[in-house]
Amino acid sequence: FLGFQKPAPMSFLLVAILVFACSIPLISWLAEMNQHIHFSGAFKNLETQIRQAEIQATELEKHVLAMKNPGELVLMVIIMGVIPGFVEEIFFRGVMQRVFIEITGRPWVGIIITAVIFSAVHGQFLGFFPRAMLGVILGALFWFSGSIWPNILAHVIFNGVQIILVYYNPKFADGNPNFSSAVLGLSAIAVTAIFWWMVKSSQTTYEEIYDTDDDFMIGRKDQYTS
Repeated sequence: FLGFQKPAPMSFLLVAILVFACSIPLISWLAEMNQHIHFSGAFKNLETQIRQAEIQATELEKHVLAMKNPGELVLMVIIMGVIPGFVEEIFFRGVMQRVFIEITGRPWVGIIITAVIFSAVHGQFLGFFPRAMLGVILGALFWFSGSIWPNILAHVIFNGVQIILVYYNPKFADGNPNFSSAVLGLSAIAVTAIFWWMVKSSQTTYEEIYDTDDDFMIGRKDQYTS
């Protein structure tokens, strides 16, 4: 039920790593744009409170990630990389996304709703849009591969690489790398091409995963494969 079967095809495991690597410039750009969103009027005080809260959260995160030796690095990768990779993917994609896809009968609607909730639950407005994009990528991986394993692999690697970067250079704890317009363009093209490959290569259908004996579902089968 949670998707712990092999992805079909198995190449989705490699694609999971590839799509995250190619999406890093886009995610960084979204993070930068998110930082420049400002409220006006009556919401100005709310923005100030949000930014102060997130500055405090960032300082706490930097303190937590102040690793002094390789042993602490390994422990942090397990606590903040491996465990969230499993737990978050099982909950958000394995359970929540399945529920929303079945309720709406539309895979992409379920993927986007889950991605928005996934980002909102983290409680960081200034990182909402890049995290929502990550949620969409993870949701698409789960849907098109029919397996939770590509998600877990990508999530663990994404978190783990960030922790390792902070270990060797603490400035990555509160900064986003800058990329040129050309790199951003290549990133967008690559991610689009990978999504196209996933659509063409996917063997997932609604009937295979979600179909039940309920008359309610039987009467709506034809719309679920879109």
